[in-house]
Amino acid sequence: MAENLQKLLEGIGFDDKEAAVYLACLELDGGSNTQISKRTGLNRITNYEILKRLERKGIVREFLKRHTKHFMAVDPRIVIKQTKEKLLLAELAMPEFLAGANKIAKKPRIYFFEGIGGIKSIYDDSLNSKTEILTFTNPKDIESILGKKYVDRYVYERVKQNIVVRGLAPDDPAGRHAKAIGEVVLRKARVFPEEKYNISNEIMIYDDKIAIFSGKDKIGLIIENKDLSDTFRNIWKMSWDNARTE
Repeated sequence: MAENLQKLLEGIGFDDKEAAVYLACLELDGGSNTQISKRTGLNRITNYEILKRLERKGIVREFLKRHTKHFMAVDPRIVIKQTKEKLLLAELAMPEFLAGANKIAKKPRIYFFEGIGGIKSIYDDSLNSKTEILTFTNPKDIESILGKKYVDRYVYERVKQNIVVRGLAPDDPAGRHAKAIGEVVLRKARVFPEEKYNISNEIMIYDDKIAIFSGKDKIGLIIENKDLSDTFRNIWKMSWDNARTE
C-alpha cells in the first residue's frame, strides 16, 4: 500500500525523498525530525531539509510539542486540491505555451549528413514525403555515386508509395532517358542545356524541406522550414516554366 502511495505522490510532482517524508508524517500523525527520519531511513540533516522544503510548499506544517519542533502532514485532500489547482493554471496558460512552441517551430531545423550512407539517408527521408518531390538533378552523377542497385530500389519504393517526382535534368543521355521513362516511374522531367547550366548531384524540395548534397565531398543537409522551402519551390517552378518540354 505504502509503495503504491509513494508512486502516486511521485506521479504528481514529489521526488522520492519528499514522498517518503510526507508519508512518514502522515503515518505518525505528527512527529519530530528524529522520529520521522527513523521511518524514512534518511539521515536527520537530509530529512530536516526535506521537511522544511515541504513546509514551504504548504504540504507539511510545523508545531511545538514539549519544546521540540514537530511536523504534521496536511490532509491528503488538500494535496490533491493543490495539484488540481496547478493543473488548472497550466491549462489556462496553454495558449501561451502553444504560442511559444509555434515560434520555435518556425525556426529552421538543419540536419547534416556525411558519407554515402548519409546521402542515402537523405533519399530515404524523402520517401516519407506527403507532397510531390521537386528536383534539380543529374541522373548520371547520382547513379555513379549511389550505385544503380540503390537508385533502382529507391525508385521502386517511391512508386510503391505513390510519390510523384518532377525533375529538371541536364539535356544529356541520362537526362533524356529519365524523361523518356518518366510515366512508368511517376516522374515528369524537363531538360535544360547542359553546356549552359552545370548542375551536379541533386537538390530536392518536398514537404517543408530542402535536401541538398554534394557527391564529390560526400556531405549533405536537410533544411526544414516552410518559408525557405516555399521560396525554393517557387525558384524551382520558375526554372520548370522555362525548361525544354520536348
